[in-house]
Amino acid sequence: MNPFNQYNTLEVSLNPENRSLTTTLCFDPSSPYFTLEMVVELENLVKWLTTKVEINSVLFKSNCLDFGTGLNLADWESRGEKKLLQVYQRFQRLVYGMFFLPQTIIVDYGNKARGVGAEFGLSADLRLCRNGASIDFSRIDDGLVPMAGGVGFLSCLIGKARAKAWLLSPFPPSKVALLESGFITETYADGESPAFRYLDAIAGQSPMARIQTKSSQLQSMLPELDRAKEYEEGYASGCMGFGDWREAIQSEKLNRKPTFKSPKEVRSEIKRALSEV
Repeated sequence: MNPFNQYNTLEVSLNPENRSLTTTLCFDPSSPYFTLEMVVELENLVKWLTTKVEINSVLFKSNCLDFGTGLNLADWESRGEKKLLQVYQRFQRLVYGMFFLPQTIIVDYGNKARGVGAEFGLSADLRLCRNGASIDFSRIDDGLVPMAGGVGFLSCLIGKARAKAWLLSPFPPSKVALLESGFITETYADGESPAFRYLDAIAGQSPMARIQTKSSQLQSMLPELDRAKEYEEGYASGCMGFGDWREAIQSEKLNRKPTFKSPKEVRSEIKRALSEV
């Protein structure tokens, strides 16, 4: 029995020659959003991988040109902030847990990744993308603050000043910025992904030296990762309560410019709420 047949949103295949696992995220090409079912299946796969030290490497890629454009907020609007926050919490735990996997993790972003699609790759050891790819961590246009590592984990990897610029800029980082930061290992032309070349080469490394090197490097940033989990959730949940993410959805539906709340309006709402307590 194939243990990977249980998945509906993932295609998983094992290469016995180089002991690598290739996981294809199966999106709807016309709407490449992460779903709750996909998050749950990724959680189960990562849990299974935790003890599979005999597997050298894991490649995550998409079945389409884009590696996910985050969550479809319109689908979550009717469920409310609490449900939306819970799925972001699960995704944050998923990304955090992947840092501890013994395998070398490779993420191929393809042409585009946004929101949790971009954040998923934060725990990867090697990241690839096509030339000219758009990888965007900022959620300001959606009225949200990243919560699955897009603030704290990103800062650990590329430095606080660079992460701040990527998050506050109205434009995603350029190819030069992605490469110079070290966030992207290599870019490639269409149809020429080097991912499988990496999988073959990793198979020739000493497994124990590779695992110990990865574990040692993780210790250098683990305290900051642990701290980031707490403050990311606090700021993200607080911003979510302001409701600007709902305004972003409505403005997109009505094809108009969003009217976000001003800090003065928010302050007045907080004062009214406190006076009613």
